[in-house]
Amino acid sequence: MSALHQPEYQYHHPSTHYRQSGENAERDGSASRSLNDQNLNNSSLVKHGGHLESIKSEEPMNYETLEQRVDPCVKYTLFCSHFWLATLSLSVLTFSVWGLNQKYNITVSHPSFLAEDPLLVILFLSALVAGMSMAAATGALRELPRTLQCFTATLLALMCVEVLGVGVVLVLVGPMQAGLKAGLLHAMLRYHEDTDTQFLLDELQGGLACCGVNSYQDWEVDLYYNCSSPGVQACGVPASCCLPRYRSIPNSQCGFGVLILDPFSAAEQVHTAGCAAHLLGWLEQHAVELAIAAIALLSTQALMLGLANKLCQQILTIRAQWETVEDKLPSSFNQDTEHSGRLIGRN
Repeated sequence: MSALHQPEYQYHHPSTHYRQSGENAERDGSASRSLNDQNLNNSSLVKHGGHLESIKSEEPMNYETLEQRVDPCVKYTLFCSHFWLATLSLSVLTFSVWGLNQKYNITVSHPSFLAEDPLLVILFLSALVAGMSMAAATGALRELPRTLQCFTATLLALMCVEVLGVGVVLVLVGPMQAGLKAGLLHAMLRYHEDTDTQFLLDELQGGLACCGVNSYQDWEVDLYYNCSSPGVQACGVPASCCLPRYRSIPNSQCGFGVLILDPFSAAEQVHTAGCAAHLLGWLEQHAVELAIAAIALLSTQALMLGLANKLCQQILTIRAQWETVEDKLPSSFNQDTEHSGRLIGRN
């Protein structure tokens, strides 16, 4: 009896039909979401004028191609070299200030001589080098382009002054010789007034085996060595003018009374030739060495100038690239993320 009532067709329970319909709907929804995700990758939806417009998205940026940091070799070479140079120049600057303090006791007991003191030249040069070196070291370590630009501008100006000074010396040889003689004569007038000037003149006369500017008779311009002076040093010359056999033992009076002797008798006791001719001869004899030293100095400065300029350009390039990335992020990244979340939530 049950065989008579068995239907000839296969019966599907309603729940099976609903299950199949749900599976088809899920497949359709997955396909729709995949299609929407693909569309979001190819276009971005931007709200404009009250409605959504589909525009073509920009080409994705490859962040791996962006420069992440500057060249460490350039950076730390510039920093280390100028750090030690700044340390050395600051030490010289401190010594110069201490020397001036010891000589003039801050109150400047000799104001007319302070402006002519040789230590002022050392103080000025050490302060200039210390400032430039500290600017270069700080700009390299902290990657400050403006500080590096100030350093390069100052260094370039200094190099121009050095080249111009060398050119003036080579062109104006005659006036430079006259200026050299005038400088030596002025130093002789301050021989007993300034210990640094005295030290420099003694080293010059002892090293070049000379005395005075043109001859040993030039020391008569000094008030202490002038023959009209009532002191014991009258008609004398400094001990640094004496011949080596007299300077081998401490004898500060070996030059006393030399100015009243005839040239032949004086030549047996002191050097009679002037220091101006000897100094010019020394400069001509060592012209090649001096030229090599000048070229080495300019080459080193040019190398530091190139390193600072290269580091500055790298810093500016990296900053410009990342500023471009930041400008693109709000229009592409943030909007795509927001609209993608809305569309996926609807599905």
